[in-house]
Amino acid sequence: MSLKCLFGHQWNGRRCKECGKTRSNKETLEDMWVISDREIHKETPDISVLVNIVNSYERFGYSSNTGFLNICKNVIEKITDQATLVNIVNNHKYDEIQEVAIDKIIDQVAITDIAMNHKNGVVRWKAFEMLVDKSILNDIAKNNSESQFDREYAIKYLTDQSVLAEIAKNDKNAELRESATCRLTDRTILEYIKKNDSDDKVRKAALQAIKYNTTDQIFLASIAKNDKDDWNRFHAAVKLIDRRLGQAIFRDLAWNSDNEYVRISAAEKLADKAVGEKIISDLANNCSDGFVRIKAAETLNDPNTLHKVLLDVAYNDSDYARRLKAVEKLTDQSVLKDIALNDKSESVCTLAMKKITNLKVIDEIANKHNNFNVRYVASKILNCKE
Repeated sequence: MSLKCLFGHQWNGRRCKECGKTRSNKETLEDMWVISDREIHKETPDISVLVNIVNSYERFGYSSNTGFLNICKNVIEKITDQATLVNIVNNHKYDEIQEVAIDKIIDQVAITDIAMNHKNGVVRWKAFEMLVDKSILNDIAKNNSESQFDREYAIKYLTDQSVLAEIAKNDKNAELRESATCRLTDRTILEYIKKNDSDDKVRKAALQAIKYNTTDQIFLASIAKNDKDDWNRFHAAVKLIDRRLGQAIFRDLAWNSDNEYVRISAAEKLADKAVGEKIISDLANNCSDGFVRIKAAETLNDPNTLHKVLLDVAYNDSDYARRLKAVEKLTDQSVLKDIALNDKSESVCTLAMKKITNLKVIDEIANKHNNFNVRYVASKILNCKE
């Protein structure tokens, strides 16, 4: 070893130019963190350095890809040059890098080419979503027999109702007919499919689309007033142009629905905000279902009410799943400690403990808790922190 290297090697890539020592992959990975962090925080990063880091994924990163993929994500986020990004998407060896880079491309010509020709299905499907001109997907949805998945994703983003109708009525594949039917808005075509399709799932999809997708105001008014399902009534009322009728439906649902979640959603839509808040507040404070109480309290957007409800559900609800939901949202460390030490449910105790940041408290749980499994998890947490 050169005497100069006693105080640090002079690395040139993976080899020291002074003594010839070769670095291990682990060292290189650590160095890449340093290099990437330094470069991405520059006001004007050197694009050649950024690209070199991304290309290094092929050299050593795949064997430790979780750590290095995070490096590459941070680096790609700083690359804005479209040609460079397109080159990464089209030519990088590993799919996961391509799938990160595609999100940064805005060039519609490049996105169109990727949508039509890329070998990676996930990249193609991301491009489908990013296309501004969705008509490009028409041929893929109708004619691409090589990949059913491509056709399904194309249908998901189609806007051309005539193409959707053609697929929904005539395609041989029932799954594709169902997907297309779900996006149709023409009630006449949907009624035809509901009556005539040979597949039960497609017929049911047509029925749902009639209720959720149609813009026929007479039909929507009929659903809003008469449907037996309160969610169908609510969704129909949302689409009504007649605001007076819509508000009447929302008032009826907010006060009278047997479904508390419908009541909350309808109350949010009321023009009279004071009445809506009164209904939601009543549900937050008095409903017997802890899940509903938490949803209502969150809807009110009042931190004090939410904290009060979370405490009440966490300490007093008889159902452990509801207590879990409350604990999941609590941040008060003293409350979490109390629940971790005293709740009757092992699951609730464990979740509360995992949210505690004070290692002395976790150590106390590891030594004092009466449940062996909770003590064991506490010990594992402590070991990981050492």
